[in-house]
Amino acid sequence: MSETSVDEKKPDGAAAPLKLDAAVIGAGVAGLYQLHLLRQQGINVRAFDAASGVGGT
Repeated sequence: MSETSVDEKKPDGAAAPLKLDAAVIGAGVAGLYQLHLLRQQGINVRAFDAASGVGGT
């Protein structure tokens, strides 16, 4: 499954809206697992986290 980028641009240079079926908030162990399960089902999903990387505690 390909990943949709937030940085996709419209012809006028403005950022295109990100279209998702689901959003996972938090990229700790549970969030990454949820992301994995949703992608296996073919759902267009992206994980968001306040930290610069993934992992959690």
